[in-house]
Amino acid sequence: MAAAGNVVGKVAVVQGQAFARAKDGTQRPLKVGDVVYENEVIVTAENSRVELEFDSGKLFLLRANETATLDSAVVGSELPESRNAALLDRVGELAEITRAIAEGSSLDQLLEETAAGLTGDGDSGGHSLVHLLRVAEAIDSAGNDFQRNLSIPDTAGFNLPPSGSPPEAAPPAAPAAATPPAPVTAPPVPTITLDANITADDVINAAEAAGTVAVTGTVGGDAQVGDTVTLTVNGATYTGAVLPGLTFSINVNGADLAADTGISASVTTTDAAGNAATASDTESYAVDTSAPAVGAGQSFSYVENQAADTIVGTVGASSADSLTGFRFAATGTDTSADGHYRIDVAGNIRLTASGAAAGVAQNDFETAPNGFTYAIQARDAAGNWSAAENVALNVANLNEAPILSATAANPAFMEAAGQNTQAPAVAVFGGAAVSASDAGQLITGLSFTVSGIQDGAGERIVVDGRTITLGASSSGTTVTNAMAYTVTIAGGTATVTLAKPAGVSEAAMQALVNGITYQDTLRDTPTAGDRVFTLTQITDNGAGNNVSAPGIASTVTVTPTNDAPVLDL
Repeated sequence: MAAAGNVVGKVAVVQGQAFARAKDGTQRPLKVGDVVYENEVIVTAENSRVELEFDSGKLFLLRANETATLDSAVVGSELPESRNAALLDRVGELAEITRAIAEGSSLDQLLEETAAGLTGDGDSGGHSLVHLLRVAEAIDSAGNDFQRNLSIPDTAGFNLPPSGSPPEAAPPAAPAAATPPAPVTAPPVPTITLDANITADDVINAAEAAGTVAVTGTVGGDAQVGDTVTLTVNGATYTGAVLPGLTFSINVNGADLAADTGISASVTTTDAAGNAATASDTESYAVDTSAPAVGAGQSFSYVENQAADTIVGTVGASSADSLTGFRFAATGTDTSADGHYRIDVAGNIRLTASGAAAGVAQNDFETAPNGFTYAIQARDAAGNWSAAENVALNVANLNEAPILSATAANPAFMEAAGQNTQAPAVAVFGGAAVSASDAGQLITGLSFTVSGIQDGAGERIVVDGRTITLGASSSGTTVTNAMAYTVTIAGGTATVTLAKPAGVSEAAMQALVNGITYQDTLRDTPTAGDRVFTLTQITDNGAGNNVSAPGIASTVTVTPTNDAPVLDL
């Protein structure tokens, strides 16, 4: 006999639900292949059955709502085999045998001669011994006398009580069947899934390693809101509750993530019957905390007057993996703090629209300062940012053409009232502004034309303090700035050219333009019409690109007056 707690067999067949209950009351569901132990109680549920195979090779069957204790009486019993039965083939029901015994009738007609064992003696010619191996029904012995005169040899070892003796007491009744256990609720079946990427790119970088990372995922199956989720990474555990929507988000120290390459998650849930179950999941990720490096001492120069979006320099950097971006350290973005530069993912620094605007130092050499320094960082594919390195940007001078602007006065020159009265000269331009465009440069020349001349030498202009008549070509030197001039008359148009190689200042040229006047000296007979002054060219002493054509025109309208007649006596 096996000792308590010994394995006595295994489960061969299970249909429905069957359970094994130990002495301490713990209960486990059975499945095919499970071992069973001595003194365990086997219980079957409704519409269920289980078949056990003991170590002896014998099979034991429990049907629906049955209970059996695996004690020595069960484990050590042997079930009868059909070949050992002594019932005739024509007897189909055990009830006939039971009825014959109860009535005191002979069993000779119901039993055939045994196939083996003791034989009857020669005198009786009947059966010597018949074994009824098992009778399930209980027989009331009170009203039956089972004493029969059977001739049994002494050597058989059986002694029947003498005739007339009181009947033996009936065997004790079989114990009542145990009450079937209450239906057992199957344990819950939760699920848990970590999101595929622990971070956006599934790589822990230096910044993430220095902070915290929210690890997220979902649960399902029988898991419930409020269940506890446990994360384990680098030997550390973190817990959080299941949120509405059956999701979870738990902050994990980046240092633990950086020290590992995998994280596990589990969720435990308990149902209303007290059954608990746990599900788990794992997720791997990569770690890259090596930052790229921006090359030190980089400097770029570009000439002024560039268009917006022009590349003015390309920053170089190195990395163990691919570079994916650059930024200005001062702003943490691709745009400089002053808004005048932008850097793209390839490290190209470009002028913005504001940086290319007129008069902005980053695009105008004549506007100080001409050099700028910006701290630049590079980023790799894992999201690691380099240390900041200073990059210098220098604006170089571009020799620019001078600029002349002025307002056309468009004056009217009218004959003076009264005979032999001279009308005053009129100013042709006003509000002149002159720039050499480059620092230190001077204005070296100015040209303009006067068209519509009709009164020849009677028409005159004043330029830089010098009065010049327009009747014929001429040349000379102006009074105020000592500029050489030439006047060429052709087809009623005078071309006036002023030049001084040493140059005059921007202010002197502004005053010169504002001081140009016109006058017709034919006091009583000026010819009506328009005299058109056009500023055609201005030059400075720059090396190349030193000429521009303003093209500013102002019209003088000459109007004669019809004087009243005069009588001289």
